[in-house]
Parts: sequence; C-alpha cells; structure tokens
Amino acid sequence: MKTILAPTDFSPAAASAVNYAAELCYRTGSRLVLMHVFHIPVPSSEFPVVMPSINDLEEGHKKHLQTEAERIQSKYHHSLSIDTIVRCGMAVDEITDVAKEEKADLVVAGMQGGGFVERRLLGSVTTTLMQKLHCPVLSVDAEQQFTPPDKIVVACDLEFLSTTKVLQPLLELRRLFNSHLLLLHITDNPDQAEHAGEAAEKLKIELKIGSVPHSWHTLSSEDFAIALNAFVAAEQAGWVVMMPRKHNWLSRLLKESHTTEMAYKSHVPLLAVHAE
Repeated sequence: MKTILAPTDFSPAAASAVNYAAELCYRTGSRLVLMHVFHIPVPSSEFPVVMPSINDLEEGHKKHLQTEAERIQSKYHHSLSIDTIVRCGMAVDEITDVAKEEKADLVVAGMQGGGFVERRLLGSVTTTLMQKLHCPVLSVDAEQQFTPPDKIVVACDLEFLSTTKVLQPLLELRRLFNSHLLLLHITDNPDQAEHAGEAAEKLKIELKIGSVPHSWHTLSSEDFAIALNAFVAAEQAGWVVMMPRKHNWLSRLLKESHTTEMAYKSHVPLLAVHAE
C-alpha cells in the first residue's frame, strides 16, 4: 500500500476518518493525501451581497487543510508524507478524479447516520464512493478510533466472491495486521442447507485464500444488518468487509443495498471492496 486518500469536510466524522487514515499511513509507510472539496456559495438574500472570489475561497480552504496537515504531522513527529489537495466542484466527482490521479490504494472517508430522505434520496458522499470507486473504501464514523483488526468479518456472496478479483486487495489489507478472516454467509432461509454449488464455491475460495487463517460461518436472519452487527459484536471483530454491486437508480430508491445500510449502521469500520 503506497497511497491513502482521506477526503474531509472538517466534520467530526471526517476528522475521525482522517485520524484513522493517518494511523494507517504511519503503520504502513504510506503517503497520506488530504483532500477537501468546496463549492461556490449561492446567495440566499434578495439584497446585493459581496461574494469572495473563487481564488479567495480556495486560499481559505487551503489554509484550513494545511492546518489539519500540520496537526497530524505534529502528532507523528513529522514522520508522515502528507500532500494536500483542494478542489472546487461536486464532492464525489472530484474525489473520484483525485483517487485516479494519485493512484490511491485506499480511500478512508467519514460516515454519519441519516434519516430516510437523506439516505434514500440524497444519499451520502461515502456510500456513493463505495459504489463508484474501484479502489477499496473504508468508512469510519465519528466514534471510531483506530485499533488493529485482529478479526475481519467478510460478509460474502459465495458465488460472487469466488468469481471476482475482490480477494486480492482484501488479502493485502489483511496481511498488514495478520488478521483472521471470518467468512460469513447470511441467508433469510433458515431451512436452507448447503448444496453442491455452494460447496464448490467454497472450494474455489479456499484455493485462493490458501494458508491465510480463516473460518466459515452461516447465519439465518430476515434482518441482514442486525444479524451482521450481532455477529461482529460476538466475535469482537475489528472490521467488516462487504462487496457492493452496482444498482440502477430505481433499485436504490426502493430498496437500500446491504452495503449502504451497513455503512450507516455498522459499529466498526466498514471496508467496501469493489468487485465489478
């Protein structure tokens, strides 16, 4: 891992994510790229208002971001390599462009809860990045502090996991902490027994994982998020890994994806490894 991108809007959740990203960089020797996206404010008054120029706005945001970089550097005694980038535009688009330009190996972004309208209609920058970016995205909320994940729960679709390259970045991240992988399959059918097809997919995954410490688990529940959170708590796992798939806008509106739901509800950092 060479480069970790941490976008921030200076909110408590983003600050937590930046701290998390800095700790990852410190432990892995990676370069930290701090990024902030701003937009031009639209006057809400009917009276004439003197607006600052784009250059003035940009300079103000650059100073704010540089202060954040200096705070982090002082914490790690100037041992981190930190770059700062400020862009004007739409957050998701600008972060996506910078992730490609900087060849980010991981994006660490803040996450906070939201109501029905915010989640279903407006969405969030972090959950959109999980769907859009091709590099892994780690979501961290304001209450989460860095702890090496001794156990990582992988909520997996067996067929999907065995036929994609998703295991490669997952195994690389796991190797950093020598974590034990808990491969979890959640079904809403309590009477479903493992059939020959599932056994074959497990064998494919076993061959890819090799000697990496891991174990298989199956749960039956009609509520995916509750079952997954309960399993994570029982196992005292440090991370959850999920593999988001692309959905059309109507599907996203009518039914929240498991990855998006867990991004809002997970009690530990959630790593989304894009598999498509």
